[in-house]
Amino acid sequence: MKNEKDLPNPNESAFTGAAAEVLKKYVLKTAGRAFVLFTSYAMLEEIAGKLSDWLAKNNIELLQQGSNVDRTTLLKCFKAEGNSVLFGTDSF
Repeated sequence: MKNEKDLPNPNESAFTGAAAEVLKKYVLKTAGRAFVLFTSYAMLEEIAGKLSDWLAKNNIELLQQGSNVDRTTLLKCFKAEGNSVLFGTDSF
């Protein structure tokens, strides 16, 4: 998303909403199959919250680091599912 010039500064409150909208565009282009890295768990959780209903309506499974599933299992699920999105942090 660093190529998106119209996004607000990440420190601004409008950033997560705008970033969620941009992510929708990329997720649709890739029919899911997106591995999205965040710089913080807080941002990951906020954007996951903004996109969870939309992803479900588009039959895209959200796999999220920090859930009660370990990283190895998340990666296996991501590779096995044809229409999933994996959200993780830089520690992933």
